[in-house]
Amino acid sequence: MTAIFWKLGNSLAYVFLLGTNLYSDLGPNQTLFIHAPFSLYHAWILIIAVLTIYATFTPARPIAYDPAVIGNIEPVTDETITDTSSVYYESPTILVQILVILGLLFMECTAIGYIEKFRGDLAGAAVIAWTLYGVWSEQQDAIIRWTAFVLALITTLHILKPLILKYVFKRDDTPIFG
Repeated sequence: MTAIFWKLGNSLAYVFLLGTNLYSDLGPNQTLFIHAPFSLYHAWILIIAVLTIYATFTPARPIAYDPAVIGNIEPVTDETITDTSSVYYESPTILVQILVILGLLFMECTAIGYIEKFRGDLAGAAVIAWTLYGVWSEQQDAIIRWTAFVLALITTLHILKPLILKYVFKRDDTPIFG
């Protein structure tokens, strides 16, 4: 399934980059209705592929109802569970933490690449930044949570960079959407 996402994303990226290289003088309508949907879709395909790889290779987290059965676990604070005193989740292993952080770094580097290499592609970078903020919001593991937050802040600063160059420093050569 991941291979299908990668193939589809690469095909769409090729068609999009071919179109933008042939027609580099896009007006506002072409930018809004051609460039932005391709950019958003390519970023979402990247995120889905990374999450699918993570879900494929990580074991399911077991729920233990007896803290004496599983050793080093922390209680769950979930609003859907009424009695949280007896529900515990196993925290991710160090290998899983490293792999998740590598995936988050890959997404963050891709977002920076959208902005730096693709001349200010803010739509795709914003999708990745939004996802990193979502990981920060929903993750229970402290290492993964705060790594996602720092990477989301770095991505947000890179998203703001072309806007600041164009509107604060009045540089007309800074493209906003590719």
